[in-house]
Amino acid sequence: MEDLSYESLWQAVYKEKKTNEIQTIPKTFYDDIEKYIEKLGKGENEETSETKQNAIKLLEGLFEKRKQKILIYIAHNKSLPQPMPPAEQKFYELVSEDCNKTTLDGYKSSTEQKITSLRVNKDIPEIILPSGKKIGPYKAGDKVNTDNMEDISFLKSTEICIDGQE
Repeated sequence: MEDLSYESLWQAVYKEKKTNEIQTIPKTFYDDIEKYIEKLGKGENEETSETKQNAIKLLEGLFEKRKQKILIYIAHNKSLPQPMPPAEQKFYELVSEDCNKTTLDGYKSSTEQKITSLRVNKDIPEIILPSGKKIGPYKAGDKVNTDNMEDISFLKSTEICIDGQE
């Protein structure tokens, strides 16, 4: 790849802002721009220092804009155009994987959830569990079903509930 310049960085930012589709850039784009910025850093005059700072801001803005677009691609189950820089490809894969593992409420997907039935040990008013979920009021002997391990641990440790089978 040829050496990139401030103009090529500015053009990439302009094209990215102009459309909702993520633009294809070379896999080595970020590495090449970083080398360009390093070269600017070797110049000690005020003009190259200002150009360097502006290039860094443009690069950060470009990456943020592209991350936003990647999130939209993930939300719509759309694959990324290729080639993609490794940092963006990794971001896409990590976020996609995490999104596929969890539901909106933060719990494991329903196929991985295990509902636990607990028996209320003593009368309780409405309470807020560590997960933020409200439960109650309950009478001693009532059943409580939950799949949140933190809530189960809290209910057992405070002796509000015991295992449902006991």
